Amino acid sequence: MKKLIIILCIIIGIGLTIGIVGVIVSAVNGGSNMEEVNKTETYSAGENLKISTYTDDIKVSVGDGEEIQFVYYESAKHKAEIKRENGEISFEVRRKLLNFDWFGKNKRTITVILPKSFSGSLDINVSTGVIEADLSGVTVNNFSSNATTGDTKISNVTTVGNAEFHCSTGRIKASTINAGGSLDIKCTTGGIETENATVGGNLAAEGTTGSIKLLNVKAKAMVIKETTGDATLNVDCNDLNVKSSTGKINFTIKNAAKIAVKCTTGDVKGLIYGDLTEFDVYYDTDTGDCNLPVQTVGKGKSIKIETTTGDINVKFEKV
Repeated sequence: MKKLIIILCIIIGIGLTIGIVGVIVSAVNGGSNMEEVNKTETYSAGENLKISTYTDDIKVSVGDGEEIQFVYYESAKHKAEIKRENGEISFEVRRKLLNFDWFGKNKRTITVILPKSFSGSLDINVSTGVIEADLSGVTVNNFSSNATTGDTKISNVTTVGNAEFHCSTGRIKASTINAGGSLDIKCTTGGIETENATVGGNLAAEGTTGSIKLLNVKAKAMVIKETTGDATLNVDCNDLNVKSSTGKINFTIKNAAKIAVKCTTGDVKGLIYGDLTEFDVYYDTDTGDCNLPVQTVGKGKSIKIETTTGDINVKFEKV
């Protein structure tokens, strides 16, 4: 009887092993027979476009046609669905539960080519993958990109309304941005680099781990928050607010009326286009030197710089 039980256990164990192996093989190979698909969708002025995927990269550009063109890859367990409802075209890649795509062997790029008549809002979302968008030649209503894991590269984006670039793990690089409304940039782990941007409203940039660079960027007001990493700013704004826990802050600013900088660990260096005699000045540093005087002149402009450990060195250049 004991032997019979042992034999049954062995048979059951072998059966389970074969089943598990079969599931894994199915998961690994389920999307290996990928085929390229090329589809077009008619576009009407003002329609929005939403693109969502799990592990594919996304590349968006502007073409000469009058339709939206989608080039992507499909398999039995890697399907795309295109819907139109309530003034929105949605493109989403759906994956079956067991299609894990081990080691990214089935990873592909989804290419979306917009017509020059595109004028709606564009929303791009990817869980694990790279987002690349060059929108030369079109003006969109609002623009949004969101990547959980992967880099984001955005260029030549012009919006009537707001723009936002979000990323959990990866770098965000944006250039030649013209946002009629606000611009919001957020990256948890990675870095943020934005250059040649004009924002009609306010700009917010926030990073947890990684550097923040804003080069030749203009907005009404800016709020910059950094936990660990340096902040390098060359900006034109009326109101600048910068906070950093660990990292250096280096800023150059034009047309400033209010500057507030707070840094826990790190030096603060600044160049302000203007005259020191125009500003009320307050500073505080526990350990470090400061080249600024404390003064009140009552002309409506102010500078407030605080650091726990680090030096403060701010220069002025008359315009």
